[in-house]
Amino acid sequence: MEKSLRNQTNHLPYDEVVMLHDHPYPESTDDELFNIALAKDLGAIIRTLGVETTCLAFCDSSLDILRRKKTKGDNFVVFNLVENVERKPEWQPRAMQALEDIGVAFTGTSAEQLLACDADKFRMKESLLARGLPTPLWATRNHIKPLYTESGPWLVKSALYHGSFNIRQDSISEDPAYLLSLMQRYEDAHGGLWFAEQFLDGREFYIGLIGRKGEKPYQLPVAEVVYDQEFFSQGRYALLTEDGKWDEDGSEFRAIRTTFDSLRQERELEQILQDMAERCWLAMDLNGYARIDFRADRDGRPYILEINTNPYLGINDSYIFQPAASAGLSVADVLEKIILCAHGAK
Repeated sequence: MEKSLRNQTNHLPYDEVVMLHDHPYPESTDDELFNIALAKDLGAIIRTLGVETTCLAFCDSSLDILRRKKTKGDNFVVFNLVENVERKPEWQPRAMQALEDIGVAFTGTSAEQLLACDADKFRMKESLLARGLPTPLWATRNHIKPLYTESGPWLVKSALYHGSFNIRQDSISEDPAYLLSLMQRYEDAHGGLWFAEQFLDGREFYIGLIGRKGEKPYQLPVAEVVYDQEFFSQGRYALLTEDGKWDEDGSEFRAIRTTFDSLRQERELEQILQDMAERCWLAMDLNGYARIDFRADRDGRPYILEINTNPYLGINDSYIFQPAASAGLSVADVLEKIILCAHGAK
């Protein structure tokens, strides 16, 4: 896989890349509008690879444009950046399904695999356990027994939303009554299902993957999220909260860093994580690009937290572009690899 991708330098088998992004609305937030700006910025980089790019917002008229291009025999691929359909993240799979129905090649995962991994974390966890891949225990308001029979603490998180959405220091507790009330409160306030996941108080890692369905993926360097011990020993849990991930002016953000060479002297652990990431890719029939998040327990045993398909591709802070840069790959190099692994490509 790695060899086949690296053999094609600055060459894509397409004349045009259509950058498909969220549709803007008058009430769209800055975060939602960022998706449109990102499509333009990534498109500008892709043009350096020698192809034309066009930006389209996901809507019925844009799908009609793609159908006409397909009928005419235009040589193009869709770079799918759609995160919300009609401002609803839970409708994101509709974008992939529409592209599959038209029969065009597009980057990233299929609707089926998005549903299996991102849109239903319970289904993802059950699939991992069925394949012998470890993942932390979890509980819901309809499945409360683990909260009383297994040791805590537990972290309340969304089964749908990503980006550490609404994860805070007070999202962790050992009190079942508090956890259940928090799940109820978050479901009422934000929608979707929320659950409590057993919090593992060990090291945290992630691995970015790029590849084609059914083939071993190209693996980016193992990244470790490092928490400042002094800051996180003052009654704070070492975890990536929403503020710690996104609030660049906040104290939590400044107390967290990511390193890409921490396992140089721990090759056995590095190999274990890489083997688990590859097994995830193959077991879940992934395609395009993905990120596997890990957390270890106090004994150093790693568990799979999440499989993130079509993860965030911010140019300056992406968990895909950053480890790639540490391996000497530019943003253009990574985008080329992703396009070469387009879903449905002939």
